[in-house]
Amino acid sequence: MTHRHAFRRGTVARPGERDLRALRRLIRRAARVGADPLINARPFVIAAEKAGGAILPPAYRGGDSCFVALIRLGKRFLLINAVDRIGYGPEILTLVAACSEALDADPTAGVAGSGQARLPYCED
Repeated sequence: MTHRHAFRRGTVARPGERDLRALRRLIRRAARVGADPLINARPFVIAAEKAGGAILPPAYRGGDSCFVALIRLGKRFLLINAVDRIGYGPEILTLVAACSEALDADPTAGVAGSGQARLPYCED
C-alpha cells in the first residue's frame, strides 16, 4: 500500500517479485485462518503487516479493493474475540478467492489505458 517509485508524470508503480511474494504469502495464510478462524492467527497478522508495505497491482489500489480489505482485516485480526472470528471466516475466504483470482491474472497490468495520466479536458 506504499508508494515507492520514481515520480514521473504518467508512470504507475508496478509490483515487483518481492511484493507479489508478500501478497501470495498473505493469501496462503489467510486461507488457513479462513478455513479455521480459531487457530493461531499470528502468521496471518505478520503476513498482513508485511503485505501492507508491498506495492499493490495498479487496478487494485482503491480503498474498496480486496487486497486492502484483506490487509486491514489481517492487521486487526488478533484484536477480534473468538466468537466474532468465526463470523469472519466466510468473509476471509471470499477475499482470498478474489485476491488469488486477481494475482492469477496479470498482476502487473495497470488500469485500462496506456498508463499515462489522462487530463479530463483533453480529447484525442
